[in-house]
Amino acid sequence: MSLMENLLGRTLIQPDDTWGLLGVMCVSVALAIFLEQKYRWAARISGSVIALILAMVMANIGILPIQSVLYDDIVWGVIVPMGIPLLLLQCNLKKIWREAGKMLTIFLIGAAGTILGALLAYFALRGAYTATGGGPGGGGLHDDRLLYRRQRELLRHGHAARPEGHPRRRRGHRGG
Repeated sequence: MSLMENLLGRTLIQPDDTWGLLGVMCVSVALAIFLEQKYRWAARISGSVIALILAMVMANIGILPIQSVLYDDIVWGVIVPMGIPLLLLQCNLKKIWREAGKMLTIFLIGAAGTILGALLAYFALRGAYTATGGGPGGGGLHDDRLLYRRQRELLRHGHAARPEGHPRRRRGHRGG
């Protein structure tokens, strides 16, 4: 429980007090903008981070409620969707593209590696999992020992082990 909840048994501003919550939020945002424009230390961390820190502190000491319909309906339903295009209208897209080009390349390489790893894992282990009873889609392992042996063989030799019952090929023999 927070400080105010211990003293009053509730938060200072109730979750259904729309005007009180809006007032505190507007004052917090105005204070964050003022600090950002007035002080160098505040400009380094930005007004939005200051506003978030103020909101977290007020929620933790019990001034603001942690959950409210106002947060979901007004803030996330109206204010944020209106604020994103306004912020994008002020940005320099050429500068962003120039500076983020390298990062985008790194991200795309990482994404391709993730996809490739998932595909390799699928093909390496696809025969080890089978649907066995239990409801829609089954679930469960066909044979835990088979999975263990296939994974051990894959780690040891760098390729998938042969399934049980699969005939081994002799060296130099090419099957047709």
